Amino acid sequence: MQHGYNRRWITGFLLAASVGCGKQEAIKEIDAAIPADTLAGVGEFSFFAVSLKFIKAKAPCPGTDGKTCLGGFGGDLRNGKTNGIDGADSLCAEAAQLANPGDRHQWRAFLSAGNYQGAVLNAIDRIGSGPWYSAPPKYQAKTNYQTDGLLVATDKAGLVGIRPAGDPTTTVYNGVNQSMGAGNAQAWPFSQCLLNEYGYCTQADGDTHDTLTGSKTDGTYAGSLAATCDDWTNNTKNYGKPAYGHTWPRQLNATDNAAQWINIGESLNACGAILNVTSTNYGNGSSTGGLPGTGLQDDGGFFPGAGMPGGPGDGGPLPPFALDGGAPFPLDFPDGGWDPSMLPPNGFDADPNAGNLGVGGMGVGTGDGTYAGGVGSSGGYGAFYCFAFITGAE
Repeated sequence: MQHGYNRRWITGFLLAASVGCGKQEAIKEIDAAIPADTLAGVGEFSFFAVSLKFIKAKAPCPGTDGKTCLGGFGGDLRNGKTNGIDGADSLCAEAAQLANPGDRHQWRAFLSAGNYQGAVLNAIDRIGSGPWYSAPPKYQAKTNYQTDGLLVATDKAGLVGIRPAGDPTTTVYNGVNQSMGAGNAQAWPFSQCLLNEYGYCTQADGDTHDTLTGSKTDGTYAGSLAATCDDWTNNTKNYGKPAYGHTWPRQLNATDNAAQWINIGESLNACGAILNVTSTNYGNGSSTGGLPGTGLQDDGGFFPGAGMPGGPGDGGPLPPFALDGGAPFPLDFPDGGWDPSMLPPNGFDADPNAGNLGVGGMGVGTGDGTYAGGVGSSGGYGAFYCFAFITGAE
């Protein structure tokens, strides 16, 4: 909804006109006059990526292998509503209220759909015109949801880049890359690591970079029901190929497709309700899985203590590269895998004769069987972005 007046102006007017009534009565009158605030003050909370904390509270994991668990929403975001878009909007509103009690914005999930109210729905068309701001960054010890948010973008044009064209300098996280699981701690600025509703960089949740959008890089419909999990109503394991972006790139300051926050040019394994809750990106193997602990091909595990920490699974595929056909245990530097003399992303052993093709090292098997085939099996948690419907600045 839109209103054609300035919120601060009407606040002052009603407070001045409230003869015989107290300040609280005047505020109630303002609330009645402005049912949904569509204006954004500078720094006012109007954007977030749904937190793992919220998803696990709404849809807990009944079991886990310590790295991945069967839980979360997967591709079904209905939340008691008749369709996935309205349900996702309601989830945004719930999460915002929990983090910022009394929040009054009209929240919209940044999701596209093939059929919403009889027409194709583009995520970019449902969030207003901006500007949008994050929750107050906890890394900076900020707490005020009205004034302490960081700029995401001033308008739609600022959103449809590799990263949102907002605050590129304020540090929101400092630590080891949760996806690569190795190296020195790095300082991640906000535009590189978008915040959840509590003001935390989502890297603090573990390896949770994959974020559902169902959209192309311009925020429009990705073009198929498989890309939207049947318009966000289906969480069937091993069904669908949901389109997604990266809340944070897998490497700091990356400018390739992996840095795209709306669509990285790939699709997730399936729509199943599976959460990646580890701080290391364990490979998920192929869609058919493998045999855990045996090191046979398609085992998406990782041999602890050998090779590069956080590297791809010995014996598993590293998309879009070929199967990792490394030497059997204890040799852990396989063909198609990591070359210990080089750093990612250039550390792939290109020698086709190194190792025994199709026979890999020992694997933990995190991508095998039970824990494969869902939105979280490759470094995600079924999260999505939420924008307040903002149509201008105050």
